[in-house]
Amino acid sequence: MTSGPEAEETWSNYQEKPGPAGWFHGRGFWLNEVQSISVDEDDSRLTSEERAEFLSLEENQRMNSYFAMDISDPRSGLTEAVNMASLALRDLNHDPEGLTCALFTTFDFVEDVAWVQEQLRLPERVPVTLCSHPWPELREERESLWTELASRFDDVVLHFPGSAELSRPGLPLPEDFEEQLESCSVHAKLIVLEFPDRLRLALATANLRRA
Repeated sequence: MTSGPEAEETWSNYQEKPGPAGWFHGRGFWLNEVQSISVDEDDSRLTSEERAEFLSLEENQRMNSYFAMDISDPRSGLTEAVNMASLALRDLNHDPEGLTCALFTTFDFVEDVAWVQEQLRLPERVPVTLCSHPWPELREERESLWTELASRFDDVVLHFPGSAELSRPGLPLPEDFEEQLESCSVHAKLIVLEFPDRLRLALATANLRRA
């Protein structure tokens, strides 16, 4: 944090929304909207009933499980003020009709293409490129993602690094594809939107999923 005249324009204190032409002021740090916090099973804020939900899970499930405590719950220690500087996905696309192309990278598969299209206001005619972590064992999910993307966009490229066959639906995978993927990973959450007068780049902290 800084002190003095510029302090009110740094971090989440900066609250000015994009102007009419979609330009951001550039002096603020926009935060993702906070809806809940993750709470582990041994957190003292949980009730006995909530803790019992954890105990009812198998041990391997409990290792990756957490309780989502809504920020409206006083136990979270947060208030709605935490979202005073949040930025919605739709705020990134100020001109859907002028958008010329879009590129996204994500770690998890996009489970709801329609939701992403709606939130980012992506016209069907806009060329879309999606680069995802390969997840070689999830063939059916890859094929399903291809099908949904192709049904919603006229020009779409789905890219899985490491093996060219992964990026083309229906092709047989080479015998050594698992070895090829050992050092391949896509973990960035990147959104690039191209307009005639600007290129908008967003580095997100979450994958393209509802939650």
